Amino acid sequence: MKLLKNIFFIILFMSIFIFSLIYMIFQKGPVFSYEGQEGSYSAALLRKYDYLVSLKNKKKIIVIGGSGVAFGVDGNLIKKETGYDVVNFGLHAGMGQRIMLELSKAGINEGDIVILAFELDYLQKSEDYLDRIGIDLVLQGMDDRVSLYRYFYPKAYIQLFTYLPIYYDKYVRNSKREDLTEKIGIYNLATFDNRGYMIHLREEHLEEFGENQVHINLKEDIKLHKNFKKIIRSYKKFVEKKGAKVYFAMPPIVNLSITDERTKEILETAPEKIEEQTGIPFISKRPLDYLFPQELMYDTTYHCNSLGEQLRTIFLINELKENEIVK
Repeated sequence: MKLLKNIFFIILFMSIFIFSLIYMIFQKGPVFSYEGQEGSYSAALLRKYDYLVSLKNKKKIIVIGGSGVAFGVDGNLIKKETGYDVVNFGLHAGMGQRIMLELSKAGINEGDIVILAFELDYLQKSEDYLDRIGIDLVLQGMDDRVSLYRYFYPKAYIQLFTYLPIYYDKYVRNSKREDLTEKIGIYNLATFDNRGYMIHLREEHLEEFGENQVHINLKEDIKLHKNFKKIIRSYKKFVEKKGAKVYFAMPPIVNLSITDERTKEILETAPEKIEEQTGIPFISKRPLDYLFPQELMYDTTYHCNSLGEQLRTIFLINELKENEIVK
């Protein structure tokens, strides 16, 4: 019965995919990419992926997360202090964290160190935190690199196959390209070097923190959703089978995002609770150190400015050494 069910879904997925391709081909236009895409913020995904793969036979540290990693980890400084090459594998939390986990598998090998520095949504019992995918952003990032679709997982494939015609109509064939390629401030590909490192100097700091910003409000003890634990444990198994190690780390957040003492108390328990529920060590033993003043943040809850990036990176280096992960 299970075999028949799997066969049914395979046939369904392939039918939708073939239909999508035929539809777009008959529109007589570019299928996957569009004018201007190559300069978008999301396009940095390919630079990060290509750099990861280029280091496949070298010892490295891979830091995975959302834009908090993109804005908050200085790979050059980590390499200087540890000797490890560094892959900054964070770009946009809206892409989804599981797709980043799956893509990271392309470059993990023996002796590598993987750091999971997700934004804190996963502490709030989100059922689909790792399964959800921002298909718009991912397609922008992958452009016409169709080979990367092999890293999609079942729920992502469903969205991919059903969304391709919409994506084509919306951004490729029609005139709405500016919706994705508008280059505001540092949110464009020129912000990144060929390794996917953010190189734009960010001297400004977060001046106002209003209701439109992300607020962290934890009311119950940390209890990770079973789906999150299942996916993370599977990823841990993959990493360890490759001879590598995986750890959790705290992301930097602006202190204004937490206004109640209860949330702070819960965050202080994060290292112990997450280790217990996932089997993965949490190396940031002092989570409240990551509550940064707005002078160290750039424009949102999780985005460091250049000074904040340096401090956060020093914290991470110290934690790697304190936990005897690196010398």
